[in-house]
Amino acid sequence: MRIIIFISVIFIVFGLAGYYVYNRITQSFEETFVNSTAFLILYIFLVSSFFIGKTVEHFSIGFVSNAFVKIGSVGIGFFIYAFLFAIFFDFIRLINFIIPFYPEFITANYQKTKLIIGLISFSIISIIFISGYINALSPKVKKIDISINKSTTSFDKLNIVAVSDIHLGTMVNKTKLKRLINIINDINPDVVIIGGDIIDDNLDVVKHFKLLDYFKEVKSKYGIYSFMGNHEYISRAYKDLDYFEKKGFIFLKIQQ
Repeated sequence: MRIIIFISVIFIVFGLAGYYVYNRITQSFEETFVNSTAFLILYIFLVSSFFIGKTVEHFSIGFVSNAFVKIGSVGIGFFIYAFLFAIFFDFIRLINFIIPFYPEFITANYQKTKLIIGLISFSIISIIFISGYINALSPKVKKIDISINKSTTSFDKLNIVAVSDIHLGTMVNKTKLKRLINIINDINPDVVIIGGDIIDDNLDVVKHFKLLDYFKEVKSKYGIYSFMGNHEYISRAYKDLDYFEKKGFIFLKIQQ
C-alpha cells in the first residue's frame, strides 16, 4: 500500500510540475506551433518517454525500450532545466510584484519580452546539453603523483587508474565503454580501480548487451578492483556480485 501511495504522490508532483512548465512555455511562445495540440502531444511524449522506456525494459530489452529511454532522457533533461528556468524567472516576477523595478523596455511589450526570454532560455539549455554531450565523449585524464613514505621490495612505483560513475546501461553503451577502455589501456595501468556506480539502474540491460564482457580487454597488471556505489543498491545489483566477479572484477567487501 505504501509503494502505491509513494508512486501516486510522485506522479501527482511530476504531473503538476509538467503542467507548470508547459503553461510557462505556451505563455512565452503565444500564437506559434507551441500553442497547438500537436505540440501538447509532443510535449507529453517527450516527458513521459523515459518512464515508458523503463517500464518496457522490465518486460523486453531491445530497440523499443532503448529508443524510449534515449528520447526520454533528453526530454526529461530539457524538462528539468526548463523547470529551473521557469522558477527563476517567476521568482524575479515575484520580486518585481513586491518592489517594481522592471525597466520600460520590458513592460512596454510584455509578450515580446516573454518570447525573448523563452528563446534565450531554450538556447542556453541547448548549449548546456551540447556541451555536456561533447564533454561525455571525451573524458579528461588527470594525472596525480602521490609519494608514499613506505618501502617495498616488489616495485618502485605503481600506475593506478581510478574511474568512477560509469553508469553502464542504455545511455552509456558499448561504443562509449570501448572508448573508455581504450583510454585506460593507453595509460598502461598496473591497477584499475572503479569507484562504484558501474551500472546505472538496471543490471538486466548490462547483461543483455554483455557490457561487462568488454572489461576483459582492459590491460591491467594486477586486475580490476571495485566496490559498490549507491546505484549498485538502487538497481539491486549488490545481490548479484558473483556476476561481476565472473567478468574479472575483484570486489572489496566489508566483512560482517
